Amino acid sequence: GASLSICKSLRLNASLRAGYGARQTFVRDSYLLIGDKLTPMKESHLTGMEVLLTSDARVTSRIAINSEFDMLMPKSDPNAWVYDWENRIRMFLTKWMSLDYTLDLFREEGVDELQSEHRILVRFSFVL
Repeated sequence: GASLSICKSLRLNASLRAGYGARQTFVRDSYLLIGDKLTPMKESHLTGMEVLLTSDARVTSRIAINSEFDMLMPKSDPNAWVYDWENRIRMFLTKWMSLDYTLDLFREEGVDELQSEHRILVRFSFVL
């Protein structure tokens, strides 16, 4: 594939990568809840053009934002495209502790709805 650095500075970094990719989902005893009905999920295997856009920004000395958008296009039909968009806002509380808010948006094969996941994390780190 190809890689392009869109922006590279102290406060903002962004890059774009594109190429041929594959994605496989293994399913075991998993169900999809649609309304009040459980439907068994199916395994999937997709190949096609893949695009990845990553960025990270340092808003202030205590706040950082990271984002990563990954899309696989197995067909020319946009309804068949699958993607993950992971976003994180990190607030550094101390040198070794931060508070993170994470928002993930994703669309998977076999699931028509846009899915989302939200997390608030308290992270501790240290250097060995």
